[in-house]
Amino acid sequence: MAIPTSMMLAIMLALAAFAFPTSLAQEEAVPPQGRFGIGDIESRVQAGVDKAVSLYMLEGRGAFDTITGTTPDPGEHSVFVLNSTTGEVVADSGYPHLLGTTSSSIFTADRSYDEIISDLQDGEGTWVTNPFTNPATHTKQLERIWMSLHDGFIFASGYFIPDSQVHTVVDDALGWYLDYGPAAFERITPEKSTYTDALYPFVLNATTWQTVAHGAFPHFVDKCCSDAIRNTSDKPFEEISADLLEHGHTWVEYIFTNPATLTDQVKRVWLYQYDGYIFGSGYYLPDSRAQSLMDEVIATYKSSGRDSAFAKAITASEDANSIFVAAIDDATQRIVLDSGDPDRVGDYWFAHAPTDRSPAAILVEVLRDGSTWANNLVENPETDTEQVRRTWIYAHDGLTFNSGYFIPDSEAQSVVDHTVLIYETDGNFDRITPSEPVVTDVTYPFVLNATDYSTVAHGVDPDFVGECCSDAIRNTGDRLFEDVISEMYENRGAWVTYEFRNPDTDTVQLKRTWLFPLDGYIFASGYYVLDAHVQAIVAHNIVAYENSGDVNELRTPRLEESHLYYFIIDRESMEVVAHGGDPDKVGSDSLSLTNADRPTADILAELENERGTWSEYTTTNPRTGIEEHKRSWLTLHDDGYIFGAGYYDSDALG
Repeated sequence: MAIPTSMMLAIMLALAAFAFPTSLAQEEAVPPQGRFGIGDIESRVQAGVDKAVSLYMLEGRGAFDTITGTTPDPGEHSVFVLNSTTGEVVADSGYPHLLGTTSSSIFTADRSYDEIISDLQDGEGTWVTNPFTNPATHTKQLERIWMSLHDGFIFASGYFIPDSQVHTVVDDALGWYLDYGPAAFERITPEKSTYTDALYPFVLNATTWQTVAHGAFPHFVDKCCSDAIRNTSDKPFEEISADLLEHGHTWVEYIFTNPATLTDQVKRVWLYQYDGYIFGSGYYLPDSRAQSLMDEVIATYKSSGRDSAFAKAITASEDANSIFVAAIDDATQRIVLDSGDPDRVGDYWFAHAPTDRSPAAILVEVLRDGSTWANNLVENPETDTEQVRRTWIYAHDGLTFNSGYFIPDSEAQSVVDHTVLIYETDGNFDRITPSEPVVTDVTYPFVLNATDYSTVAHGVDPDFVGECCSDAIRNTGDRLFEDVISEMYENRGAWVTYEFRNPDTDTVQLKRTWLFPLDGYIFASGYYVLDAHVQAIVAHNIVAYENSGDVNELRTPRLEESHLYYFIIDRESMEVVAHGGDPDKVGSDSLSLTNADRPTADILAELENERGTWSEYTTTNPRTGIEEHKRSWLTLHDDGYIFGAGYYDSDALG
């Protein structure tokens, strides 16, 4: 095989490149060239492969030890080498523990093994796309890999597509700065808040960490943006600063409110320091999980056709733990695939999914952009209750695919994501368990020993540490405990629903918990099904109000079955203006504000500053005529209405 010219030019520097990883500290003075003059990811990946081949030409198979022993700098791309016949990993700079294993990259990629080998033999190299677990996020994502065949070995390197999309946004922002200087910051920042699902950039002062530009929310400008990074990131703030100083860039994961769900999620952010500023952008892990599953299905469709893609959707959904894929025929608007509920195949899609905007508006966005996000109210088949789902919609070949996650599920998974990040950074659980018990409505983590199932960390009550926490799952779980544990290890996570006492109501309720295994521990977090159900009722009625503009045209989902209902309060007068359970209460003061577990002023302040709050009080259950304790979720709308829904103790299990 002819040696590429670029490879010959790289030979003389190969040994130095692998023995001494190139520091990118000079990027502070001279940014790398590429898109908009900055960072061409694919050329860097290809250059890394060329260097590895050049090193092999100099050292022979001894180069494999050199490659494996070289740790990439933060943000750089690892190189791996495969036996082209067996797929065995013989070198890997990023994941040395994979040595000796069979790589999936040539057997489960976007085309067959024979096609990949043929492409490699016909040219200098080829690109393949393969689903692979991003070790930084513990989630499966599509990886785009450059491969080059030499002497019976495949030399390869790649990048995760979600990461590259963030790189591009940062590159674009930096390109604007290179063209316009600080005046670019006004171009980056919109005049009004833009609640967009697109990735957006932000720019910080590298000394003060104050925001100087923000691509979505102008009210962040001039505010310090380091609090979330300082307090919730996966590594100490000092380490982040040191990485930026030494390398000019770094990845960081921290907790931030996703404006599309109004819930806290783990956000993976790329930071790039240049000329006294830090340019950044990132994505939310739950969003990435849904999009990556869709990417895998679409890649299968393109390579193997519709039937294979539908089969992949079903098996991938099973592995993805409650992220389901559906497909709608554009011509008939009928469901042709639903991996979560096959009985819906043949039905009209929007009849099942009240959305945050009209079906017509969503279809226009899909036709215009090829994809979009939507929030809809659907039944979670795992809980048999309606929940809000965030759905990624993608058009391909006359079909509209959608893949999404239930927001209550994502909250629990995000807590686990964050707990894992803390553990991997600290090596212990000191930051997870408080010194004293905490009373909170916030979803919290706990960690079990995977051998004896004793609690080693608990996010709200240190008294649980040392106790066995599996009894409730063993005795009241929705399936055998052994099956739950087996699924957890097989799929790198599992959901389980069981009975547990909700401390806020002192009633036994169904709790749905996410379990994730790592290093001999089980990281877990969960939510109460009733809590999520009434939150979904509130979310749905807000959407219904925004579509109709009339509080009297709202409905109560599943009222006849669950006896749960909505109510709406005028924020100024605190009077009920609509009531789904007892219309006679219209015009009266709402007890959720005037007779609650804390002062009215505190509740209103929380509503002003948060996505919502819980209120607990005693009132007459219109179904039984008996006074009962009630727990209600309240959310303040911009129009001055407080939307609420709740449940009585008698609605709870037990």
